[in-house]
Amino acid sequence: DVQIRPDVDLFAGEGGLMIGSRCDIGERCRLCGDIVLGEAVLFGPDSYVSSEDHCYEDVSRAVMDQGTYTPRKNGHDELSIGEGSWVGTHCSIIGDVHIGKHCVIGSNSIVTHDVADYCVVAGSPARVLKQWDAETSRWVCGAR
Repeated sequence: DVQIRPDVDLFAGEGGLMIGSRCDIGERCRLCGDIVLGEAVLFGPDSYVSSEDHCYEDVSRAVMDQGTYTPRKNGHDELSIGEGSWVGTHCSIIGDVHIGKHCVIGSNSIVTHDVADYCVVAGSPARVLKQWDAETSRWVCGAR
């Protein structure tokens, strides 16, 4: 019951690439590294999701010849996207990012830090536009 649209690239890291049931990965998306997708995660086309980044230490060598590493800026071993979340078109999600459940990542966003549950984020870098407050049953603008 997982939909993987045409021209999607999937590259599992050492920790694996786990895709939950009912996920829909849009056309031309690329997922690389140690990634966990919860149930019913939706991707628009042309997004890039990677727990890894390229090394660049030696200016005399091509970047592609210097290998990759897993940034640990957020303290996680993998990149994860929570159940029921939607990643818009042309997004980049890079590093050991955890995106909570039922989040929306706006089109053309770049996400390098964790996103709490029930948030709408957008921008480059992505910022919280609003978050659902369960206590008041209302959206809070600009919440974090």
